[in-house]
Parts: sequence; C-alpha cells; structure tokens
Amino acid sequence: GASHGTATDLAPLIYEVVDDMSPLAHQAGLNLYIVTPPHLPHTVIHAEQMRMILRNLLDNAIKYTPAGGQVMVEAGSVEDAVEIRVTDTGLGIPTEALPHVFDRFYRVDKARERSQGGSGLGLALARSLTETNGGTISVTSQPGVGTTFTLRFPPMRPASAPA
Repeated sequence: GASHGTATDLAPLIYEVVDDMSPLAHQAGLNLYIVTPPHLPHTVIHAEQMRMILRNLLDNAIKYTPAGGQVMVEAGSVEDAVEIRVTDTGLGIPTEALPHVFDRFYRVDKARERSQGGSGLGLALARSLTETNGGTISVTSQPGVGTTFTLRFPPMRPASAPA
C-alpha cells in the first residue's frame, strides 16, 4: 500500500543536504548560506524524498548562479506551517517562463540548458514529490536578480483532532 511519511524535524535534514551540496557550490565559486533554526515544528514527510527535493532545488540554484553569487537556504515556521526557501542571485527566470518551470521537459533557455546538460525534469520531480508529501512549492523570480523557490508543509495535526 501507500507508505506514509513520518513525523520529522526538517532542520537537521536541511543542514545535512546543505552540507552535502556545499562542495558543489564552492566549486562553482558561490557562497552557500543556511539560515535555519536548529529545530523546526515536526511535519509528516518522507525524509528521502525531502532530501531529493532539496538537492534538486540546490542543484538548480548552483547551476544557474554565476560565480561570485550566493545561494541561501532559509527555513522557519510561518503560521504553523514549515516554510523552506531556496534563494539564489542567479540569472533569474523570464516572466513568461515562470508558469512553466514545473512542467516536465520544459526548458527556460534551450541552448543554456543543453550546455549545462539539464534534462528539464528536476523541477517537475521536485513539485510532484512536494505534493506527495502534502506540501506546496512556488517560485518568484526577477531576471538578472535571482530566484526564490518556496516550499511549505502543513503542521502536524494533533492526533485528537477529527480528520
């Protein structure tokens, strides 16, 4: 049957993924910052899927941010929900492309994507995994300024609350 997520404090998991990705960021000449408290309200997720989502977003941010730029991972609780933001100072996404960035095989810039060897699948996967885990993913971007992806996961419901 469907496997269910477990109650998880996402903070240590975020730190772990950022640690894993930092060599890649340094190689690309970027500063990778994490602004996240040591603990976050528990949310019900699949840890391995959550790692995939974060790796995907960080991989994208690193790929599209020129050397000297920065990538920041911020997390906190907003209205009881857990919110994780991945912000870069990269090339940005053209306004007309924003509605399509989560579509399978969509490429913002075909030539650039080819030179980077991207498949166009990363964000579609990130979105489907986020939704599988009861979350939402959204994006804001300004060309030439940077992009922010925001993940939001609902708080755990108390066991006693009616379904």
